Formats: sequence, C-alpha cells, structure tokens
Amino acid sequence: MSLRSMRNLQVAAAGLAAVLLLSGCRAAEQPASGAQAASSTGSGTTEESVAGADRPAYAQLDDGELRYNGAAGIVFCGAQPCFRVGGHEQVYLLTDAVTGTTEYFLSGAPQGSDAYVYTVRDKTGAPVYELGERRGYQLCEGWLLVQDDQRWNGPPSVHCALVQLSTGQEIALPDGASDLYSPQEGLLCVSIWQWDEESELGRRKVQLYDGQGALLQEIPDVTSYGGAQSLLPDGWLRLERQGSGRVDTILYDTSTGRVVEKCVGLCGKGLACVQQEEGYALIRVEDGVVLQQADLPILCQLGDQLVLEGFDVNDGLEADGRYFRLEAADGSRQAVDFIQDVETGLCALRTAQTVRLYRNGELLLEEPYQLYVAAPDEFVSYTLQLYPQSQRLMLNRSVYGNGIDQEQSIMLYSTDGAVWDEPLTAYAYVEYPDGLNYGYGLRETSGGGYLYDILALDGTVLLAGASNVSACEPEFFACRRGFECGWMDLEGGWLWKESVWASAVGDDAESYWW
Repeated sequence: MSLRSMRNLQVAAAGLAAVLLLSGCRAAEQPASGAQAASSTGSGTTEESVAGADRPAYAQLDDGELRYNGAAGIVFCGAQPCFRVGGHEQVYLLTDAVTGTTEYFLSGAPQGSDAYVYTVRDKTGAPVYELGERRGYQLCEGWLLVQDDQRWNGPPSVHCALVQLSTGQEIALPDGASDLYSPQEGLLCVSIWQWDEESELGRRKVQLYDGQGALLQEIPDVTSYGGAQSLLPDGWLRLERQGSGRVDTILYDTSTGRVVEKCVGLCGKGLACVQQEEGYALIRVEDGVVLQQADLPILCQLGDQLVLEGFDVNDGLEADGRYFRLEAADGSRQAVDFIQDVETGLCALRTAQTVRLYRNGELLLEEPYQLYVAAPDEFVSYTLQLYPQSQRLMLNRSVYGNGIDQEQSIMLYSTDGAVWDEPLTAYAYVEYPDGLNYGYGLRETSGGGYLYDILALDGTVLLAGASNVSACEPEFFACRRGFECGWMDLEGGWLWKESVWASAVGDDAESYWW
C-alpha cells in the first residue's frame, strides 16, 4: 500500500475517531462492579476477563467519562469496564449534539453475513432500547431518531420515531424521516422524504418539534441542511429546496415565514452570501441589507478584503486542488489556498510566501515558508489543516513521483508563532488532535508494518512504537504495545492494561481502523 493511500485511509480513520472516541459523560452514581460489568458485556465475556485485568494505576481514568478503547475492544465508564465487544461486533458512542454529553452507546451484534442487531446501552452497559436491525446515530437533547433502512431508489422507511432515551417515550414520525438535528436549544428539526406511488417521485418536508416532542410546524418541499446553525439569528433555519432540476439553499425565518433565496453559504455571524442576477452579494440575514458585492461567491471578509471562490490559476502557489482569490479594496486579486471553520470565525490561507491565520477577520499570525522546487517528473501538493480549538495551523507538503510519495514534510504553526522550525519528514501521516499538546505520527517499520510514535508539539518523540492509538485525551490515550493493550499515559506507563489475548478484537483492529 502506498503512503498516499495509507494517509487517505488515516484521514477517514481520524474523522471516525473524532466522532466515536473523543466524547464525555457525567459520572455514574454507582459504577458497575466487576460482576455487573461482566453481566452486561458482549459475547464471550467472563467476569475474570474484564474485571481481573492488571491495573497498576487508573486514578486519571476515574472521572466517570464514557469512552471506548478500540485496542482492547472495551467500553469504559471512568476506570470501570462496562462492556466488552465480541468478535465482529460494532460500538458507537452516542454524543448528544446539543448538550455535548455522552450518556449512551450503541452496540451492534452480527446476525448472518450482512445484518446487525443494535442495542442502545447506558453507562453501565445495560440495555436501554432495542433497535433491532434499525440504526440510530443522531441524538439531540436526549431524543434519538429511529428508522428502518432508507431506500433511495424506492419507497422509504416504513417505521420512524423519536425516542426519548431517559424516559422511553416514543413519538411516531411519518414514514421516511431521514435526518435529525437541533438548530437551537429546545428545537428539533426532522427531514422527511415520502414516496408518491402515482408519480413515482419523492416529496420532501421538514417538521419542527419542541424539547418535549410536540409538533410545532411543518415546512413543505424542503429538507434540512444542518451545520453552522449557530451563525444564524434565532429562529432562522438553513434548508434545501428542490427546484426544477436543481437544489437551492434557502434561509427561513420560522417566526415570520420570510425566506432568503439562493443562499450560497454563511460567511460569519448573521452574514450570508446570496446569488443575484449579476454576481453575488454579502448580506446581513436579519434585515437583508447588502454589505458588499462581487462577481464570484464570497466566502468571508478579512478586514477590507474578501475571499472569493473560483480562482483556477496557480500563480506560483505550487499545489494541486482548488484555488481561491483574495480581493483587496482596490480590486487587485491574488491566488490563495484557503480553509475555514465558519462557526468559530477562524480561517487560514496560504500565499506563495506565507501562511496566515485569522479570527473574525483579525490577523492572528503570519509565518513564512519555503516553496519546494519540483523536478519535471514530480508533482507537489500542499494541504492546509486547521485546528480551531487550539488555534493552530498545519501545512502538509507531499511530493509525488511515478505515482507514489517521494517526500512528505509537515510544519505546525500556532498563535505563539511557528511550533516546528524545521519540517518533519519521518512519517507517512501525522495527526495532532485539536486541543491537545501532543499528537501521533505513523511510520513504516522495516518489516513493512506500521507503528505510531507519540509526538510533542515540537516534533520530538515522547513515546515510540505503539499501535492502535486512539481515544487521545490530554494526559492519556488508548493503544496496544507489544502483547498488552489498554490506557497509557504520555510517559509510557499503563493506567489500565490487559493481555491482547483476552480481547476478542485481536489483530482485526489494525491501527488504521481505530
């Protein structure tokens, strides 16, 4: 497998890890004992295998947080194992999109060659709600969307409901409910796609419910968009409406019914870019006042400058992919690479000489870097990665020749200046989880395998030779090392460990899957 393919696989794994592993929950009133933990575990578990493992010290774990150790295949609540994953079973932590807490997780047991039966479990591992073959990932304010498999080429789900996990209350939804999110506290938005037998076409609508499950409003011919709702004024939604052969994004005021048509995107708190008959405009959503206009879609304001889409000229950037343009007040333009996190107001751009980090249009840092001079048979790619929580920026440069990676270097910048003065080149892939003061690098071993090194912010190695690294937290992480797996601190000490032979996960859980 080429290093490029490996990195692509790692990017997907990092996204999965962020969803499944970096979550928390309140401390349980009565953590399960060893016997209780064993009684609520998955297949093939005994009391001795879960509660009898070697634990030198686990005070750092003893905080009541619900977390999943992929290397060991065990769900923990604090320091207490509460559920062991059986062979080929699946586990997903259910983090509430509104409260940010994780009180439940979803376990899936295989039934036959391609079917799973799912169960929602609480922090002790005890079953709370049986989903059967249905799957429920979306949890908002304690309400879980339950649905049969959605069939996009025919009639939709025949059973859909909202289930309040704390009480077991179930509210039936129209067939075809496919998405749940909360645009603001106390409001649930459900997208519904229904099949019309006569016309053989799908009909869409959105239903709004309050926090007690009462239906407030129904909006026809739209679906929910989700994401970045905190940027809109209270009571506004971003929706998608099916037009003649196309889908338009609109902004909708639930209190007045006012609609902002042809929304291209949100550009900041209360700001949006909309398409006009000629060009585009940056408007204030609440009253529709036009602030600025351009001939291309507007992404954001940086002081008196605009970042625009659609610039396809390299202009010395030496990179592949999509280009943008930075337009000054005098109308001059230059090509840039651009990345943003709209909800936090952070964005970063790369010119041919510098990388810059902004917050709400204010320049936080500007650092120089050196362009790689490519040979005729080489191809160079520069990738920006933004860490909003810790206000860091990573620049990844890859050099390809004959279809494979020849060289890769990584530079990390923070609001305190450049963290790495020299590019880091020893790894096929490097990840720094947002908000932590360490990361991990994936390197190829002499035998053709891969191992992780735990890295400080300056690129120095804190710990070498781990595998299956996941669930990274400020002071510890899940991993396998040698023939042991569990939770390890940054000094390489085990907080909790057991033999890999006790785990039903085994070698199937190779590092790039967890």
